[in-house]
Amino acid sequence: MYLRPFFQHASTIKYMNCRFYSFSYNRLYSQTTTKGQSLVNNITDIINNDKILNGHNNYMIQEYWKYRLEILSSFTIVPVNKENLSELSLVHNIPFHNFIQFIQKHKQNSSVSRGLYRREIIYNLGDTKLISEIIRQLSPYPYDPNSSQADIFMWCLNDAINSQDFTMLIDLYILYYKLYPESQLDTKLASKLLSTISFNNPKINNVLLENYIQLEKLFQSHEEKLPLTNFQFYTLNIMAQSLKNTPLLEKEVKRQLMNATLESSSLNGDKQNQLNIAYSLLKSDGKLNNPAGVLAVWSQIKNRCNPITQHDPRVIFHIFKIFNKNTAYNAECRKLLEELPPTYICNNPLLLPEVLRYISRTSSLQLAQTIIHNMRSFSSQSVQVLLWNSKDYLSSLFGMQLRFQDYKNSNQTMKRIEELYGSLSTHEYMSITQQLLQNKSNETILQAIKLLDSIPVHKRLPLYPMIIDKLLEWNKNKGSKLNENIFPLINEFLMKIHRVDYKHELPLWEYISAIYMKYLVGEASLSKNRTKCNNLDLAKYIYLKSSRKIDGKICSYNPWSVQNPMDIRIKITKRNRLVILRTIADRSLGLKRNDIYMWCCSVLNSLGVLLSELKTDRDIRMESRNESKETIVSNPLSVNLNKSEDQQ
Repeated sequence: MYLRPFFQHASTIKYMNCRFYSFSYNRLYSQTTTKGQSLVNNITDIINNDKILNGHNNYMIQEYWKYRLEILSSFTIVPVNKENLSELSLVHNIPFHNFIQFIQKHKQNSSVSRGLYRREIIYNLGDTKLISEIIRQLSPYPYDPNSSQADIFMWCLNDAINSQDFTMLIDLYILYYKLYPESQLDTKLASKLLSTISFNNPKINNVLLENYIQLEKLFQSHEEKLPLTNFQFYTLNIMAQSLKNTPLLEKEVKRQLMNATLESSSLNGDKQNQLNIAYSLLKSDGKLNNPAGVLAVWSQIKNRCNPITQHDPRVIFHIFKIFNKNTAYNAECRKLLEELPPTYICNNPLLLPEVLRYISRTSSLQLAQTIIHNMRSFSSQSVQVLLWNSKDYLSSLFGMQLRFQDYKNSNQTMKRIEELYGSLSTHEYMSITQQLLQNKSNETILQAIKLLDSIPVHKRLPLYPMIIDKLLEWNKNKGSKLNENIFPLINEFLMKIHRVDYKHELPLWEYISAIYMKYLVGEASLSKNRTKCNNLDLAKYIYLKSSRKIDGKICSYNPWSVQNPMDIRIKITKRNRLVILRTIADRSLGLKRNDIYMWCCSVLNSLGVLLSELKTDRDIRMESRNESKETIVSNPLSVNLNKSEDQQ
């Protein structure tokens, strides 16, 4: 059957007064009409041949609906005559009696068929004769032929409610205002519809919440706000928390609720409830190691407490910690420290050790001196006593003292740790090893190996990944005399770990996997005796292969020594997959492999990282690379907390 185009001519576009609109129309028409014809032809074939509404056919009909909305969204710049848009309607492309018979046959058992005639009514609101005939033949409810377009729209909504098609209500509302964007949004009606779909049903929560997101976007496009009642707010939050395997949708809903306008008069309670939602988002992004997500939420809620120290101290600690874990976010660490008063930092036993770790990592001597001075001036006596008995604080202090070669005070701190806890932990040995490896030479490596051999196995194993990473860094920079022996040495380290943990259950394998992927994509090309395939393609293959859980399969204990790289398996978990994907994405940008970069973005998006967060993270990391490296200083730092010890 001949399909009439939904545009007759460029002159059908309203307000046409320049050639720009004519050009836009012609280009848009050529891009959309083929797809529109194909979709309409598929649907008309289903209806004319009375095909069963199975999964595939339902999918085709829903794709047609999506296409209609896309068309409407495309006309935000080029206004069009609504009568011409109706030409793409199904009832204009098939015999009317075929359409009616098909709906009558399926409407009792198929919500899709009921959606067909309701949408056809809304598509053709200007054709009262057609609408009257559709309603007369399909609905038992009375209808006034003189009804206005708004009344007809309300009839469609009531018809959906009567058949309990609740998931369709918001779709119909959005469709109506997409067709008539000049109309004032009916906020009260939107609120009633939102209350109708605000019920916790795990089977359809994802559909209902997607409807809510689209409704919010509609109001935002009109620069209007949709106030939520307490009932709507709490129910939508519960629905979001019940979602499984859809982290992105959960995040989008919580982001909306976090910033929603509430009708409640209980301002303090509502403020705290919205903050709690924001805190849950910060916690989720922290677990994902997604600093851009943390930054986005923190930027929005930071000033909701004045001063910011009124925020939950655990939240501020987690924010600083996630920034500190990602070197590119050093500026955010500095900014947060500048915003927090010295009294707060020095009397916060949870935050202070993380601040000391940040100082050690960045070698910021000036900040170290400032913190020590502030501790003497602002820390209360009870806090000083608490800190001098805190393992976390003593460990971070020991690491900072070693970093600045303050060996006198580091020995005192070490004795205090041994006095309280019997011996040093892995963290202290990590600080000692890192200090040893500041100099690139055979001697420092031998000293590090000798140190490792002298400590218990369970404390020794977590140190190997750090040493391997340092060796690879030296090898890449060609600054070590160990270039010829580096890989046999790495193999020796990994074999020692494998002998102790042959099932590869320890978290350290996650670090080894991340280190290997960083090495792989950082190399210009693989050695000739392996394969000629691109490193980025291989990295993608290894990630996909390793992501599939196979019983009895463990990761390769030494991926550097596997002869066929296609056999490599690494350990991928929730804790390291974002790091690995970001590593691949960063390298793919540098090598202009847009296909790999878009794949990384797609996977990250499916894990709950918003596209806006991906862009923010990319920009921050690129800016960080362009910044000059901070000067490493080695001046001894005089730190003396003996007063705290005497006060016990």
